[in-house]
Amino acid sequence: MSEAFFYHLASPPGEGGIAVFELFGPGASEALAAGLAGRRLPGPGRSRLDSLLDEAGETLDEVVVGSQPASSMWSGIEAFTLSVHGGSWLQERTASRLDSLGGVGLDRAGVLRHALELGAVDAVQAAACELLLDARTDRSAKFFSRQRSGELSKILSQCVELAEEPVNTAGLGKLEEILRGLVEGSVRARRLGEPLQLLIAGCANTGKSTLFNRFMEKERAAVSSQAGTTRDLLRGTAAVFDVPVELADSVGLRLEPEDTVEAEALSLLARREADGCLYLLAPPWRLTDRDRSFLAGRWDRKTVLVGNKLDGAPDLPAEDADVVLSALTGEGFDSLLDVIAQRWLGYDAGLPVDINEDPAAPFTASQAAAVEQALSALVKTPGTPLLDEVKRCLIIGLQYSWPQE
Repeated sequence: MSEAFFYHLASPPGEGGIAVFELFGPGASEALAAGLAGRRLPGPGRSRLDSLLDEAGETLDEVVVGSQPASSMWSGIEAFTLSVHGGSWLQERTASRLDSLGGVGLDRAGVLRHALELGAVDAVQAAACELLLDARTDRSAKFFSRQRSGELSKILSQCVELAEEPVNTAGLGKLEEILRGLVEGSVRARRLGEPLQLLIAGCANTGKSTLFNRFMEKERAAVSSQAGTTRDLLRGTAAVFDVPVELADSVGLRLEPEDTVEAEALSLLARREADGCLYLLAPPWRLTDRDRSFLAGRWDRKTVLVGNKLDGAPDLPAEDADVVLSALTGEGFDSLLDVIAQRWLGYDAGLPVDINEDPAAPFTASQAAAVEQALSALVKTPGTPLLDEVKRCLIIGLQYSWPQE
């Protein structure tokens, strides 16, 4: 029996054209060779066609075996790839066969933990890799690809080096400048991997479902002038300047819901936690007592008041609305996107949000906390910075900030 090795189903589970298993570890080559009819493995960077045998020596499937260098692998670990036909049954049988050869199956997080233990990636790169594989927009994918390649890791390592140098005004000034830039950029960076959660709320017939559909760019919510058409929370992910934003289209705020389904939806709305609320007002866009009752408490400081149905009242003053638009025609919708970007996504007013390149910055809560603590230690006592504490916090960010609790 060969030494133990690890394997991972790298392709999505379920039916498909092919399924790809990755095998790595000291016993992978010997075990894989023992399971192939040809008993031979390809050379580095090469692939070959063979047959995978079951425990009885019968052909399980015709397969393609590849030998992949660490530089070509998402995990940074040198591996063999085993491509089989994509049926669910065959995936299960292949995994069972790899078990019988001494393999230990790992999920994606398990592979990244192993890569971290081997030093193939640091904690920042592991977190970026995980988020890259789940990226919901091109902007997110581009950012996390750069962080997987080590952009933020290099900056944090530079800061560690600065903290190790003899105390001098220029070096401390540079270190503080870098750390402040990282802290300021973290709001934008974190939203690329932790999407903003927005609730669309308002009284019945203010156009919530129409606005939801405008964000989704397709008809997902039923639209009607009859109160109570939306009786549950509809959820979807939209892209605001190519930054993922999760939206929930809520039921209207009616005092007497008509049935238990709508009553439960209203109860869920009252309990709903979100980062912010887009609260819709119908013309003349003035808050009523019912509106104020809903917004009181947790919503009052994180709400954008949206005056809707501009197409039906083009000459009215904005009254209480922060922004006025027509969800039906799209007029004024870009202004709402600008408000969202400035209030919640970390972008400055007046800047071309859609073409800004996102600078390297902490993109998880634990990374952000480590950098903020490092900055605090640096400026805590003017003239006598706690450089050992600065260094400790930065090393935590580099090596121990993933996985998050």
